Amino acid sequence: MNKKIDLLTRLAREESTGNLSGEEHYRDNIYYAATDSGYRPIFKALLTNRCIYDCSYCVNRRSSDLHRGEFTPAEFARKINRLQLEKKIMGAFISSGVYPNPEEATARLYRTAYLLRKKYKFSRYLHVKIMPGTSRRLIERVSKLADRVSVNIETISGSCLEQIAPDKKGGVLKKTLYDLKQITSSATTQLMPGVVEDTDRDILNLSEKLYRRLGLSRVYYSSYRSREDSYSLKKEASVREKRLYQADFLLKNYNFAVGELLIEDKLPRDMDPKLSWALRNPEFFPREINTASRSSLLRVPGIGPRSAEKIISLRQKQKITSHNVSSLSLYQKSRHFLLCDGIYMGHHYDRDYIKNLLLKNEKKSEKLRLFSDKGDK
Repeated sequence: MNKKIDLLTRLAREESTGNLSGEEHYRDNIYYAATDSGYRPIFKALLTNRCIYDCSYCVNRRSSDLHRGEFTPAEFARKINRLQLEKKIMGAFISSGVYPNPEEATARLYRTAYLLRKKYKFSRYLHVKIMPGTSRRLIERVSKLADRVSVNIETISGSCLEQIAPDKKGGVLKKTLYDLKQITSSATTQLMPGVVEDTDRDILNLSEKLYRRLGLSRVYYSSYRSREDSYSLKKEASVREKRLYQADFLLKNYNFAVGELLIEDKLPRDMDPKLSWALRNPEFFPREINTASRSSLLRVPGIGPRSAEKIISLRQKQKITSHNVSSLSLYQKSRHFLLCDGIYMGHHYDRDYIKNLLLKNEKKSEKLRLFSDKGDK
């Protein structure tokens, strides 16, 4: 059993990237997922790594010469419940290779979810992957049990998908995603930057469309990394993935437009896209903390929705001055873009000075960030 767990948790993280993407987020086969309130332990595994498809990017593809393993739904549910009782996890993300066909693969995941909810009274977060081509009726049954359901579209277009996954059809995948969104408000998907020739603009334009036209609750990114890639290429893929996530949050929660975040067709690599936008638009700053609108506050590096609400709440009660601004616990970098009661909160409002100072501080804190980074407050 332990060997099977090791295999199917390891291959769950490798299935989309072809490499150990995000390895630093795993401990003892438990995935630590980033949330708004920090990292949370999630059991993430495949029900089986058997697959009828031969997608070039996937380590579990049909032609791969690797050991195959499989849980029964009862084994899978029992293992997840045991981890919950031992207080080792706060949720589960269950997926599978497509075997023996999409409908049966999803049905086996459904049976696992059913046992968890009905037999074991599992009340924690549960994310279930849907296989492209699953019937609408089965999607409805899964959605009643899961907190989140997803189907991966992987690339920027159906034609690109068929280049790397000849057994998959873009039209089938789109229909499954459409059915999913019609049934539940918790539908998500995943894109795989770098698996075809795509730009950051291509990726973000698609994400914006998925959010605003289809109403998905989340788009995930998992950059493709070949085992043969050099260290520098793998590092570039990791940085790109991080910047795409940061840009995604700005699109979804901060009302930025895709074009504002890009330099030509590419996100900046040396800093987060919000800071890059601020440094490229010096005429917008500094903003007066006592009068700036919520939308303007959200453009300030270091200020997110929670900090903006705290600022607005405090200034409704009293003027914010140098005597009470510390109660807001603002990130240090936000001070370089704010006035407080007419007084500049930074040291010297100069683009190059601020850029050099903040990038220097960013490098110092990079190694400490794995289990402490919460992004903008």
